[in-house]
Amino acid sequence: MRTLTHLYLLFCLFFLGGCCTLPEPLNLTAPSDLPTHVYFRTRTETFNKNYVLALRDGRVWYKHNVENTQKSSDWKLLGRTGRPEGCGLSKFGVPQSLVSLSADGIHLQALGENQVIYRATNLREDIEKGVEWNDSWGWPMAGGPGLKSEWGSQMIWDVADAHTLDLKYYEDANETRHHIGLGVAHIYALDPEKKKIHYNDWWLPADWSRQVCGPQRGTFQAIQMSVSGSTLFVINQHGEMFTRLYDFDVSGENPFLTYTFVQTQPAPHVRRIPIPDWHRQPTISSGRITSRITIFQDGEGNAARTLRVEGEQDGVTGFFHKKIFAPTWSFQATHHTIQTPFLSATTQPAPQTTPTNPEELRYSGTLQRQDLGRTLQVELHSFHFVCSPSSLRILFEGKPILQKDGTPLFLAFHHVHTMVTQIRPRDYWQKGTKAPIRAGLIPPKDFSVIADDQARTMLREFFGDLSVVNLSGEASTQTLQMKELTRGELFRAPDEEKAHTARFVLDLSISK
Repeated sequence: MRTLTHLYLLFCLFFLGGCCTLPEPLNLTAPSDLPTHVYFRTRTETFNKNYVLALRDGRVWYKHNVENTQKSSDWKLLGRTGRPEGCGLSKFGVPQSLVSLSADGIHLQALGENQVIYRATNLREDIEKGVEWNDSWGWPMAGGPGLKSEWGSQMIWDVADAHTLDLKYYEDANETRHHIGLGVAHIYALDPEKKKIHYNDWWLPADWSRQVCGPQRGTFQAIQMSVSGSTLFVINQHGEMFTRLYDFDVSGENPFLTYTFVQTQPAPHVRRIPIPDWHRQPTISSGRITSRITIFQDGEGNAARTLRVEGEQDGVTGFFHKKIFAPTWSFQATHHTIQTPFLSATTQPAPQTTPTNPEELRYSGTLQRQDLGRTLQVELHSFHFVCSPSSLRILFEGKPILQKDGTPLFLAFHHVHTMVTQIRPRDYWQKGTKAPIRAGLIPPKDFSVIADDQARTMLREFFGDLSVVNLSGEASTQTLQMKELTRGELFRAPDEEKAHTARFVLDLSISK
């Protein structure tokens, strides 16, 4: 979500008098413990296509990434001091020290001892003379109040940059290619409970209110995370690993894009959601592994990611690696010293077939079709503010409608959050603030599966030949109220999936 960045910087310079005094360059000797090779992205060592970077004594050092550039160079201090500097530090000023860093694509970000996230966005250029640092973050135009860690200096976090220079496009759930445009740069953070993954884009409001639903419907407890090109890679204490592509645009949250829940051959500008769920990576059984994992981009499209896992095979240290969708792992020896404890060799637990999250809610109420003057009694099961879908059960004469096999009829209810411009706290819905959401309710494809003749006729008349009912509204821990999207409301859903006037209204309250 990146646009007009340079125009904004020029505005600051020429209209806000953005002149500043740069510090005197330091003449420091490179620390002796800087590595020859950086194989893993950690909080103190990282790399992108062009450069390898390391944090020592609160300062950033860099050299060329010889693996990609074929340029061999010595470690050098980044900029004049190895810390954020320049005219872009108008909110918090220069930090006394940096405690962690992350790089991907053209982005470098660092966390100061003051808990401020500092960002630089030109890591694909020649950085001999330094980079352009900024401590602004958030709405509007990335000039907001700045972003801070809410978890202290030990925050597990990463920056992911999906850029037109590298990945160029992503594939949606239909495997249709969509150009990345000017790029999407997100920061992701794993909270201390290790189950919630928060994210932000430097153009969104400067908070941690947005989340990615974790593996196994938010019940997976990760101990480490790495991200690249909008793709997350997590591992737990048993060595189970999952990956998923997820950002503000591809997930369906951008209100200025158009998405469909049902069309398999939509117009080129329409994006199919939901995007594929978490992909379970194959088990590494040919050696021992640690929790040190890394993902990095290496081409175009969703498949252009390489995974690395630190480990040991036949007594030799190195890393296991594979392309993200490859079926098997290979091993590369490095003979480096293992810095992270090996994971337990216990058998991995079987994946949950129907995982449930304790934060899931159940609502009941009505679904009206106003143009027909008809109202259905409904129940919404397993609604989770971050994880979708949930299931809508319809009642007929006070009882659940059954299918011919005797099981209740459930309709899929997909939902995504939509953009707001105000700053919100984490888990804001638990603090009494409603969540703006949009949803797609999927009617039955085949009404003949319904056992009761009257119920079958009623539902056929109620939904007609609709393949989806697109809704927009708000959800809280007490109520969920939505109405059908209309053609007067731009984007979000294709016009052919909208009504001229709102016919459907969903009005639910929490079930006691």
